[in-house]
Order: sequence, then structure tokens, then C-alpha cells
Amino acid sequence: MSITVKVDASDLERWARQLTSGKKLASAIAGGLNAAGGKARTSFIRDAAADLNISPTDVRKGVSELSRANAMSGKLSVEFRATNTRMGILVAKGARVVKGDGLTSVQFRSTGGGSSHLQIRRAFVNKKGNVVFRVGKGRFPLKTVFASGAAAEAKQPNSYAMKAWKQYVVTAVPDEIGKRVDAALKGSS
Repeated sequence: MSITVKVDASDLERWARQLTSGKKLASAIAGGLNAAGGKARTSFIRDAAADLNISPTDVRKGVSELSRANAMSGKLSVEFRATNTRMGILVAKGARVVKGDGLTSVQFRSTGGGSSHLQIRRAFVNKKGNVVFRVGKGRFPLKTVFASGAAAEAKQPNSYAMKAWKQYVVTAVPDEIGKRVDAALKGSS
């Protein structure tokens, strides 16, 4: 009595060849990183805007576009930068300039901590729409008042937006890469 067992491993061999060549796998990883990076950037903008009580549009002005991953060039990382932008204090909710009283602004963080109260008695709005105040009689006696933006939020490691962003990245990156790799492997069979 003889028993013959025949195993068709052609699909497994083809899958192993694709993994060793790496093109499809690297492309799937790059796609997952790009998707997760875009969602993380959006999450940071929304959370920073909510924390600083300013519009997401104003925060977006200080956040660069996503530098994307590219499997062909071997770059498997994504990044975006939060830079300093000069936003007038009037973009902050609750800031107001009253003739005679000057500027009153409370730029508070909705998540607690880091609130700031600003009172400048002789502040006024100039012709360009900026809130300014006079400091002496020198050559440039007017100083403009600016609001906090994306860079201020990103520089604080314990800020709400940074904590939420890091937590999002920890969960989103493996999920997105896993989805893309699974789709690539299913499509290769």
C-alpha cells in the first residue's frame, strides 16, 4: 500500500518571489505610510485648532504639506513641519480691541493649562488691520501683537495636539500598512 501526497505550492512560490523582489511590498508600505501620514497631519491640524481656539484654516497655514514616501526611490518615511506663522491676535476667539480700553485677549487652551490673559491698554488697529501698540518714540515705535499657532503647539511635547497625534500614529500606521500589504498579497495570488 502506498500513499502519495501531492502539494501544489506554486502560489506560495510566486508569493515568496514577490516578497523577495520587494517592489510590490515596498510600494504597499509606502502607500500605507502616505495614507497614515495624511490622516495624522489632518488630526494634528484639527487638534491644534481645537486646543488653541483658532480656526483650522489658520493652523493649516503653518503646517507644511506632507513629504510623501516613495518606494521607487527607497524613501519609506513621511513628514510634515509646523512652522511659525504670523497670525494677528484677532484670529483668536475672544480677542477684541475697544477704543479707550485697548486690547483684551484670553487665548485659552480648551484642554487646560497654558492659558494666557493679555491686556494692552493703548493698543489699536492700524490701517492694515493688525493690532499694534506704541513703545516709545524711536524709529519703529509700533509693535504688532500675534497669536500662538501650529509651531507653538508642536514645540510643547505635552500639548493636547502632540499627545493626540502621537497616539494616532501608533494606531494608524500599522493598520494602514497592514491593509495595503494584505491587498498587495491578495492581488498577487
